[in-house]
Amino acid sequence: MSEQQKTEISTIEAQKKISEQIANDARCIEICKMRQNAANVSLYRRMHLESEEEEMFTNIQKAKEAQARQIAELEQEQKLAQVMADLKRREIVEIKTNQLLQNNSHELRHVEKQLRTAYAKKDLMCQIKENEALKKEEKARVYYDDLRMIESRNDENKEEIEQQTLKNELNLDYKKAITEQIQENIIKKQQEFSLKNNPIVIFEATENSEAQKNNVKTNCSQKELELFTKMKNDRKEIERKESDNTNKRIEEYLMEIDKRNKQQEEFKNQKKVDNDRIYNCLVDNLASLTSHTSKNIEMQNKLLYEEQRSATWLADKKEKDSKILHRKIC
Repeated sequence: MSEQQKTEISTIEAQKKISEQIANDARCIEICKMRQNAANVSLYRRMHLESEEEEMFTNIQKAKEAQARQIAELEQEQKLAQVMADLKRREIVEIKTNQLLQNNSHELRHVEKQLRTAYAKKDLMCQIKENEALKKEEKARVYYDDLRMIESRNDENKEEIEQQTLKNELNLDYKKAITEQIQENIIKKQQEFSLKNNPIVIFEATENSEAQKNNVKTNCSQKELELFTKMKNDRKEIERKESDNTNKRIEEYLMEIDKRNKQQEEFKNQKKVDNDRIYNCLVDNLASLTSHTSKNIEMQNKLLYEEQRSATWLADKKEKDSKILHRKIC
């Protein structure tokens, strides 16, 4: 405060000197005007007065500039002094605030303790949840591996069933071809047997011709006709029995194929039921994992909300204490 008083005193003295100089200059100007107006002033005297007047005007301008510089310097010094005073006052306020917070704020210490406890609890919960998440991820990975293995087995079983079906179809075609070949061989043998033992085989080839039938009846005896008819009936009976046996074997083979297909279909359905059960189990486990994850996120959000609320309360408390201390100091 003493420096400010000194600057004010020096400012007053400078203003006083400037005022005296201005008054002196004004008197000089009046005198010059009076001398200039005199009729008996010589040209030399007038020129001398003009030079003096110009010099005085220059001196006045210099005095004004010096005064303006002094005023600007005084204003600058006043601003610097004000800034220093503000900084000093702020430093004092901050020191007092810190002392007040350190000495008298038991609530803040209690809140800090609660925050540290909450942070430690939060870290512990996060570690526990991370371990649980890792375990559940491992279980989910195992379940996914099992599911992929089941799908690969299903694909393999499907391929095996298709191959077995194709094999059965090929066997069926083969059996059919064999059966047809057997029937053809039987017919050929019967025809060969008829050619060897029956001289009237022409009747077999032309039995649809009525004229040839009549020709055979007229040329052959009744005994030969009866023998031929009997042989023909026997041959038809043999063919019928062979055909029945063949049809029976084919039916048995088809029944065996149907039985195998039914067993394969039942096995396939059972596999599908097992796969669906395992898949549902996987879905339930994944849903449980998702629900636990949402619970963990909700808990973390609650902890974050409590942390923000405590931080807001601390900031408000600090601001109120600062205002109270500022009012006390001012």
